[in-house]
Amino acid sequence: MTDENYGFCPACGAMLTEDSAYCPSCGRPLHSEPMPGSSPAGGYGGHVNKSQQSMGGVFLIAFILTVLYCVVAILGGIGIALSADSMVNILEQFAADQGMTLQELLATFGYNISGTHDQIVSQLATAGWLTAAVAIPAVVSVYLCYKRTYFTYAVILLAAASILAFFTEGIIGVIIGVLVTIGVYTSRDYFAS
Repeated sequence: MTDENYGFCPACGAMLTEDSAYCPSCGRPLHSEPMPGSSPAGGYGGHVNKSQQSMGGVFLIAFILTVLYCVVAILGGIGIALSADSMVNILEQFAADQGMTLQELLATFGYNISGTHDQIVSQLATAGWLTAAVAIPAVVSVYLCYKRTYFTYAVILLAAASILAFFTEGIIGVIIGVLVTIGVYTSRDYFAS
């Protein structure tokens, strides 16, 4: 056997050598004849290894959407948390101009929030920090996708971020998160491990 890399096992992602009949890691039989329509340089048995290619298709779209989510959630969450007092002051002034209390104004938008000014500021700041924190699993997943390593962890972290998004972004955040997770899940060939 030589140490030169001839692709990756389609089952476990282990590196293969030129004369491998079976995967040295999982034992999967490898076919030396490529399937019709595939490139022999792409690996064994018609499996095309994309881990060295630039991102494309669904994987690229999922990656970009996840990066955008991370930026918006982190910057938006921190911004809300740090400016909660100013935001509540502005809302209180607007409510007063309309002849309402802050609670009445918020109730017109479907928010049933009660408490003093400081309690509302605290609730808003907590929501901001929570929004930023929920993005952390997605940030780690973005890094793993960028490095194209630890496929399983990247998918699990995206799924976790999707579930956690329910608490900050609601059902729309969950739906988008699940679609992005599926996009990465179906892009296994772009990962080396």
